[in-house]
Amino acid sequence: MSEALSLNHIVIYGEFLERSMAFYSVVLGEFGFVKKNANSFAGQHLTIEIRQASDMEEIRSAHGPGCDHIGFRAPDRDFVQQVMMTVEMAGYKGGRIIQFDDGRYSGFIPDPDGFRIEISHKPKD
Repeated sequence: MSEALSLNHIVIYGEFLERSMAFYSVVLGEFGFVKKNANSFAGQHLTIEIRQASDMEEIRSAHGPGCDHIGFRAPDRDFVQQVMMTVEMAGYKGGRIIQFDDGRYSGFIPDPDGFRIEISHKPKD
């Protein structure tokens, strides 16, 4: 196989499904995703499904196995700032922007359960 396989879908578990769906409707809407059905969003080649968690203790374990965050590529720094402002205006607090030494400009947005979504712009070298 000469080409890397593309990512097809991501499943995210939330403690309260309605709360998680409200959050992801705002954030993923800013990224161009559209609601596919009651619990999922579709992007160009990626579906993100939100499910009800049954054991939040296991999910919340900071040192247990699992995904740390999901990152999306932004077209420019202004887009990162726009997303962060839209999310905050929708009532979701706790996001932060980090300027990395390698030039990346990233916004990290925690969902209601603490899982982080990153929107990042890195200038071409």
